[in-house]
Amino acid sequence: MLDSIAYVINAVWGVFTSIGLNDIVDIAILSFLIFHGIKLIRETRAQQLTKGILILIGCYLLAVFFNLQTIRFLLKICFQWGFLALIIMFQPELRRGLE
Repeated sequence: MLDSIAYVINAVWGVFTSIGLNDIVDIAILSFLIFHGIKLIRETRAQQLTKGILILIGCYLLAVFFNLQTIRFLLKICFQWGFLALIIMFQPELRRGLE
């Protein structure tokens, strides 16, 4: 029992000692972008659309997991055309973000 706890502690310590400056900068930039992305779409129509997109992604992952070929095919086509639709629907938010 103690050996397994010591193994886990050593594994976690190994992860922390392998973190470099570039990893910290990478995490900081990603955190900044995610924070401002959420701040940009909060309390707008984009928030509701984002929830719908996340539900579709969840359905796609379930279709892959359960090997549902037709649903996976249909969702894949929706995602391909949905990218263009997202640019059109999020146009005001994209403009505001670029300003």
